[in-house]
Amino acid sequence: MLSKTDDRSASARHALLAATFVLAAALRFVRLDSGLWYDEIATLVQSVRHPLLQIVTQFPGVNDHPLYSVLAHLSIGAFGESPWSLRLPACLFGVATVVMVYVLGTTLMPRAEAWVASLFLATSYHHVWFSQNARGYTMLAFFALLSVYLLVRALTGWRVMTCVAYVVVCVAGIYTHLTMVLLVVCQAAAVLLAHVLRDRRASDQALMQLTWSWAAIVIASVAAYAPMFGGLIAAFSGAEREQSARVATPAWAAGEMVRSLFADAGFVVTLASAVFALVGLGSLWRRYRLAVAMLIAPAVILTLGLVAVKQPMRPRFFFFASGAAALFAAHGLGVTAASLARRSAFRSIGKGALLGSLAAVLVALSVVSLPRNYRLPKQDFDGAVRFLDAVESNGTRVAMIGPACLALARYYEKTWPCIGRVDELHAMGENGQRLVVVHTLTEFTDPNLSARLRADCPVVQRFAGTVGFGDIVVCDATRRHE
Repeated sequence: MLSKTDDRSASARHALLAATFVLAAALRFVRLDSGLWYDEIATLVQSVRHPLLQIVTQFPGVNDHPLYSVLAHLSIGAFGESPWSLRLPACLFGVATVVMVYVLGTTLMPRAEAWVASLFLATSYHHVWFSQNARGYTMLAFFALLSVYLLVRALTGWRVMTCVAYVVVCVAGIYTHLTMVLLVVCQAAAVLLAHVLRDRRASDQALMQLTWSWAAIVIASVAAYAPMFGGLIAAFSGAEREQSARVATPAWAAGEMVRSLFADAGFVVTLASAVFALVGLGSLWRRYRLAVAMLIAPAVILTLGLVAVKQPMRPRFFFFASGAAALFAAHGLGVTAASLARRSAFRSIGKGALLGSLAAVLVALSVVSLPRNYRLPKQDFDGAVRFLDAVESNGTRVAMIGPACLALARYYEKTWPCIGRVDELHAMGENGQRLVVVHTLTEFTDPNLSARLRADCPVVQRFAGTVGFGDIVVCDATRRHE
C-alpha cells in the first residue's frame, strides 16, 4: 500500500510528464500552417492529392513516403487542404515520439532521466522542425523506438500480442520509409549475436518465435510494396537518383549535419549534448548492450549501406536516431549528476536537484534557437510569388529554374517557362526585355546552368528560410553573357 508521500510523489511525476507532453504539442502546433517547402510540395502534388488507390499502387519518386501519404490524404480529406492538415500526421507522431522516449527510457534508466530525455526531445529545435515537416521522418523515429521497446519486452517475457504488435510496427515503419528495413535487420542481428554469446534473454525459444515474426515482417512488407514495385525500382535506379547521389555524397552529408546541428541548435548545447550522450552511451552499454546495440547499430549500417550502393546520403535519413540520442544524453546527464553528488561540495544538493539543474541549463540553451523556426518559413515560396507577381505586372518576364519549376507550376499554378539549359537561358535573355529567373536548391539542377547563374545573374531579391541552402533567389538574367 502506497503511503501519502509516495502518492504525492507519483502525482507530481504524472503532472510533470503531462506538462512536458503538452509543451511538446504546443511547440509543434505553433506556426504549423506556415508556407510549404519543396519536399512538402512534391509530396502533396505527386502523391497526397491523388486518389487513395493510386497512392498505394504507384511510387512517384524517391520523395515518396507511402504511409505518410496515406495519412496525409486522410487528414486533408477530413480538414481540407492546407499546410497544417498536410503536416498533421508528422506533428502528431512528433508528440508521440516524445512520449515514446519516456516509455522506452524507463526500461533503461531511472524515471527522472527518462523524463529529462523526453524534455530534451520536446524542446529540440530539429525535432520541432521535423514535426512540422510533411514527411515521414517523425513516424520513422516513433516506429524505431517502439519496435525496440516491443522487442525488449518480447525477450523478457514473450507474449503473442507483443509479437503481433512488433510485426505491425515494423511493417508500418518499412511502409513509411525503407530505412526501417535496416533497423529491423540490425535488431535481428543483435538478437542473433546475443544468442551466440548465450545471453539468457535470447533463448532458443525466443529466437524461434522471433524468426517467425521477422518472416511475417518480410512477407507483409513485400506485399505492401508489391503494387508499386516497378516504380520503386525505377525511382532508385533512374536519373533523379543519380543526380542526387552526385550532390548528396557522404562528405556533403557529414558537413551538412555538422553545420545544421551547430548552426541551428547552437554550438554550446550541441557540443554539451554530444559529450553527455557519449557518457550516457558508455554507461548504458555496460548494462544493456542488447538494447543499446539496437539503438546505435542502424545509423552505422545505414551509412555503410548507402555508401556501398551509391545512394544519396542526407542528414535527415538519420533523424530516426534522435530519440536514442536524447536517451543517451539524459543518462549521461544523470551519470554526471551522480558523480557530482558524491563530491563534498555538492553532497548537500543531491543527485535529483543536480540533474534538474543541469537539464534546465541545457533546455534553456536549446529553446533559444526555437524562435528562428517560427520566424522564418522552411522556404519562402509565398514571399517569392508575391514579389514575382508584382514585377511581372510591371512588364518584366519571369522564368523558373530547377526545383522551383515543380513548386511554382504544380502548387502555385504559375505558367512561367521552366529553363533547363544554358542555351535556353541565353535565348530568353536576348531580346532586351527585362527577364528575372527564380531558382532554389541549385545544387540539384544542371551544373552548367547553376554555374552560369552564379556568374552572370545578379541577385535581385533573396527570400530566406530554415532549409539549408534553400533560399529562394530571384536574379536578373536580362542580358546574355558570353
